[in-house]
Amino acid sequence: MAIAKTELARFLCDVDDLFPVPLSEKVDIGEYAEKLLSYATLVPEFREGRLAGLVAGYTDNLPPEGLAYVALVGVRRDFQRRGIAKKLVEDFIDVCRRKGIRGLHLYTDADNRGAVHLYHGLGFERVTSFEDRRPNDIHFRMMIDRPVVRSGDVAAREGKGSTALVTAIGSFSAEAVISGLHRSGLRVVGCDINPRAWLANAIDVDVFRKIPAAKDGESFVAALFDACRVEGATCILPLTDYEVDVLSVCRSSFEERGIRLMLSPKRAVEVCRNKLMFSSYFERGVDGVEVIPAKPVGDSCPFAFPVVCKPVDGRSSEGVVVLNSRAEWMAFAPREGYVVQPFVRGRIVTVDVVRHPSSGRVVSVPRIELLRTPNGAGTSVFVFRDAVLERACAFIAKKLGVVGCVNFEFIRDAGGIYHLLECNPRFSGGLSFTCGIGYDVIGNHLACFSGSEDIEPLQDYQPRFFARRYEQWTTWTGDRDVASALKEIS
Repeated sequence: MAIAKTELARFLCDVDDLFPVPLSEKVDIGEYAEKLLSYATLVPEFREGRLAGLVAGYTDNLPPEGLAYVALVGVRRDFQRRGIAKKLVEDFIDVCRRKGIRGLHLYTDADNRGAVHLYHGLGFERVTSFEDRRPNDIHFRMMIDRPVVRSGDVAAREGKGSTALVTAIGSFSAEAVISGLHRSGLRVVGCDINPRAWLANAIDVDVFRKIPAAKDGESFVAALFDACRVEGATCILPLTDYEVDVLSVCRSSFEERGIRLMLSPKRAVEVCRNKLMFSSYFERGVDGVEVIPAKPVGDSCPFAFPVVCKPVDGRSSEGVVVLNSRAEWMAFAPREGYVVQPFVRGRIVTVDVVRHPSSGRVVSVPRIELLRTPNGAGTSVFVFRDAVLERACAFIAKKLGVVGCVNFEFIRDAGGIYHLLECNPRFSGGLSFTCGIGYDVIGNHLACFSGSEDIEPLQDYQPRFFARRYEQWTTWTGDRDVASALKEIS
């Protein structure tokens, strides 16, 4: 809703004396209202037909450090203590995310305890600099180019909030999943096959449990039953293909115990995890994209060389072989449990897709993978929008019947044509890239399983490059039992 100059000026007058140093002592209210309307990004909150609160900041023509500046946070006296200020600042942060801004900063009076508490709770960090232009104020900054855990959310979940269990917290998607669950107010139990001290993400979970690998089958499932019973977890979010495969077939055993597996339906998982079934599912084609066919590896090659051979239920690029000639084919084939596909040259495009089972709404965020690990996890990507690709993803998601967040993979050839490769019925390793454009993937994934009517629509966002780097964390120090630490290493 647009704000008229007179309305904004009246609002500024009403909140003038709520600041430790009144606005009118620093600026002319009328001129300041005109400046904000002309140059600032305004995030208003209207209640009862009035402008109840406002965040105003500058998000365009930024200085070299690339930080947006929050100039004003104000709420009328009769609307205070309703969480409006927190909501408005969070909305402003989301605006910055969608515009691809690295972070934001602001100043507040040191005596304004309410504001200081608010910014600390939202995850802002205090900036200390001898060159600061306002030494008598507190300077806060927040970097938003990756998911964050807000301390306010941590405090909120320390009570009776629900508990979620996350597996494989050493995987690429774990940080974004844990952070998103915390932002949704959930307590998080993190599980992994490795010891706690070996995992940086173990710092962020509320409880850590070391469990057997999914390949161990019954012992893996039994360990999850026990963890959920002891910790009161009511839902499980598996992060790896092996875990999805094991849990999908024993869903009823968990549901009998009141534990929800936040996975797509069993049939959808079966189709996605079998490359022959997946290919045949879309043999009639998908508007706007080509479908890469798959055939069993037999005595003769059904496609022109080069071709790609991979396990029919392969995971994370495991066992992939490129064959360039008939001689190579004869040395490789026949190979039981393998499929063959035409080799398509181009860039890998992955799309994080969220589908709501009731409303049918599908949100798709595509990215071109520029640098990848050997197992196929993107480390440098370009996030963009493409209406044709988004329509294709909506069709594919509906036909598969997936629920919640999954990941589609395509190859984009030199002519700009997309070739459908596969669907991973789990979070992608690059989930944090989609979180980085401002969409609450985890919150909306939870909504798909909670009986809600719909998920949030995708707001417009600016295309952008993301690049990952590794960070170092101290997870254990030598003031504890060194002997037990060495025992775990051996």
